[in-house]
Amino acid sequence: MAKKKGKPRTGTKAEFVRNNPSLTASELVKLGKSHGVALTESYIYNIRSATKANGSTTPPAVNGAALKVPEAALPESERLADKLIASLAGMVRTIVREEIRRMLA
Repeated sequence: MAKKKGKPRTGTKAEFVRNNPSLTASELVKLGKSHGVALTESYIYNIRSATKANGSTTPPAVNGAALKVPEAALPESERLADKLIASLAGMVRTIVREEIRRMLA
């Protein structure tokens, strides 16, 4: 049997939509475009409504782990925001611990 030529199949458009439930439709269209996946907002809404109608609210999983957008695919601003949030959370945790120690002392 002859091999098919072209890009290797990495997943369907519907899987791409289901695997990114936290992104808005417009964000997903932009992300899809950067990955070479042509999406429209109406297509995204249709896939999400069909998913909800079938009773599945969680994205499919591979080996028990939900599929997510790789960090390298996120825009630089989102990566920086995630780092800032993580560092602020650490600072808040330290402040709360100190306050609790003062209250218990």
